[in-house]
Amino acid sequence: MQPTGHLLLSCEPSDAILFVDDRLQGSVAALQKKPLVLPEGMHRLEFRREGYFAHFSEVRLVKATKHRLEIKLRKEPY
Repeated sequence: MQPTGHLLLSCEPSDAILFVDDRLQGSVAALQKKPLVLPEGMHRLEFRREGYFAHFSEVRLVKATKHRLEIKLRKEPY
């Protein structure tokens, strides 16, 4: 079994959609209920919501640790 790390998410607005390594994970609101378990190593995160600029982050997860990520999306000006 591959070692895993845990990602704790917080995003404003909470109904933003999360992609991890270009794979849809769901809404951040649904994912906030428990840590997201991912394989150890680097991961590319993308947060999207209509009316907001997309946000991209990279995180390195380490085996058996928890990484907290708090994001606030910026509104589009139009």
